Amino acid sequence: MGSKIVSHIVACITGTLVIYGLLKLDGFIHRIRNESHNKEMKEFAEFVISDTILVILYLVVGILIQFILVRPVFSYLTRQGNFTIRRLVYTWLGFSLLTGLFFGIILSDLRLGFIDVVESIGIGVLVFMIYYLVNFITYFKLVR
Repeated sequence: MGSKIVSHIVACITGTLVIYGLLKLDGFIHRIRNESHNKEMKEFAEFVISDTILVILYLVVGILIQFILVRPVFSYLTRQGNFTIRRLVYTWLGFSLLTGLFFGIILSDLRLGFIDVVESIGIGVLVFMIYYLVNFITYFKLVR
């Protein structure tokens, strides 16, 4: 039991670090392609969150999702005895769509229009697809 909890935590940390790395890569590409990036960053300097606080925030949200959503579903599916790759893929897609849709709607700004909502949901689903893919692979590698 203890090793499964540690495996869930390590899988959550790994998924979070991969998403953080992708966000940093996106920021780097945006900085290279946008010449006025430094000027924009100076204007919003008081709103910038440090990377350490951002990673801790991601980890808190990731661990909450892991233990509220993922762990109970995994324990239910493994108790059934027929936990197949097909069920794992359906679980991965379901988690990705639900959490991406939830966070996409929460983090979108309706004042910016319908396109912003659709983009936020799409980016949320994509980010959570990557997160859960890394998360599930890490978890099952550690459990076996």
